[in-house]
This record gives sequence, structure tokens and C-alpha cells, in this order.
Amino acid sequence: MAWNGTAWELSNAVAPGNNEVLTWDATLNAANGGWKSAALPAGLSISGTTNYLSKFNAAGTNIEDSQIFDDGTNVGIGTAAPLSKLSVNGGVAVGTYAGTDAAPANGLILSGSLGIGTASPGYKIDISGATPGIRLLDAGSNFRTHIG
Repeated sequence: MAWNGTAWELSNAVAPGNNEVLTWDATLNAANGGWKSAALPAGLSISGTTNYLSKFNAAGTNIEDSQIFDDGTNVGIGTAAPLSKLSVNGGVAVGTYAGTDAAPANGLILSGSLGIGTASPGYKIDISGATPGIRLLDAGSNFRTHIG
């Protein structure tokens, strides 16, 4: 197979054998590449679990599961049962805190401003909407205070 500038042309096409992939040279000419073994390089192993994104291990010698789970609809980090577009099990650091400070366990640490109902917060916490108030409850779900 060779690229003629506008389309791929089959010439002297040979069917691949088992575990072979089509390769080509820098000019996209498969005649100089051809069907090559798709066997893993010596010392490399691949394992994984359905729906987990793969990654190389710390030594760079094997491919294994990461902490990211994708069920085709939702993505989970630290969870294999994401119920939202993004579900995170554990602490999350956002902004300049990411990589410099640890988030509280199952909590959130955010640098910058937080906008709820607004894409351009003008304050550290900016809440906009038909009912922009804040209600605070204690651990027993007892009403303590209301702002707004």
C-alpha cells in the first residue's frame, strides 16, 4: 500500500499474518515498511481491567490500570462507580494549590474565586441566581443560619 498524494493504492498487497500490523516508511510507503510482528518488546507486559485507563508503571516496564475509570458516560477518579460526569473519591486540589498543597481528605481546596451560578465571579465566593442565599446546617441537619 502506498500513498499517491490523494489516495492509498494497493499494489502487491499481501494479507497480514497473525499478530501483525502494517508499517510504512517516512514517505508513507508501505512497500518499504510492510507487515511487521505486533509482538510486545522483550520485558514488557500489558494487563488491565475493563474501563480503566492504562498507564506505564513507575519503572516504565509494564502497562497497568490507572486510577481513572471511564464507563463511556461518566468518569471516576478513585472510584469504579461514577454516578456523575466526573466523580472523585478523595481530596481535590484546584488551581495553584494543585501539586503544592494537599486537599483535605474527601474535601476540596481551591485557589482563586468560586462562582456558583456565574461564570465570572467578582468575589472569592460569588453566588448568583433566583435564590442566591446560603443556608448553614449543623451535623444533625438543624438549621443554624441563613444568609441572603
